[in-house]
Amino acid sequence: MSEKATDWPHIPDYYVGYIKADRNKPKTNQRELNNLERILAYIDKPPEAITKQDIDLWIQYCLNDRGNGRKYVRQLFYNIDSFLSYLHDERIIDENPADRIDREHYFKKTQSKKDEVAAKEKRDPIYYFEPDEIQPLIDATPHPRDKLIIELMAYCGTRAGETVHIQLDDIYTTEAGHTAINIISSKKDEYDDRPVYP
Repeated sequence: MSEKATDWPHIPDYYVGYIKADRNKPKTNQRELNNLERILAYIDKPPEAITKQDIDLWIQYCLNDRGNGRKYVRQLFYNIDSFLSYLHDERIIDENPADRIDREHYFKKTQSKKDEVAAKEKRDPIYYFEPDEIQPLIDATPHPRDKLIIELMAYCGTRAGETVHIQLDDIYTTEAGHTAINIISSKKDEYDDRPVYP
């Protein structure tokens, strides 16, 4: 067995280097590390001591106590699963306890495709705001936070579930000098960069 993952509670440097060498954008890599650090802080055990039950409890906490959506928790789960898979591949831990998580139970949709289609047909038609309707809506909103939410959704195309998870450090300037936001896309269930239009 090679070196232990004992640099607790921080993420071991060898894994940080592994993630930063990935071809993802630096913001995406940093978000993955931030998510992993929060998960490990909740579990509060060194990586080699993490069990399937610890991960089960963390997933249940996210879904039940925090009210996070299944897609979002699945994306977070990917962070701990990747970390533990890496440690297992490097023979730092004997097994990846995330391999034994019942993903079907936690993350799969419960509706059949037929039920989904029927539910979509019953929905009211979707109303889209015209461009000239957006500014009066923003002007009529008293709270600055709510104004920002409307602007993000209207001008950046973020969905409600994506908007609520945006953090201040997700906003950055591209090499070309444009402002963009790194968000978790609720449709593709992966990180996505959205331009910010003035």
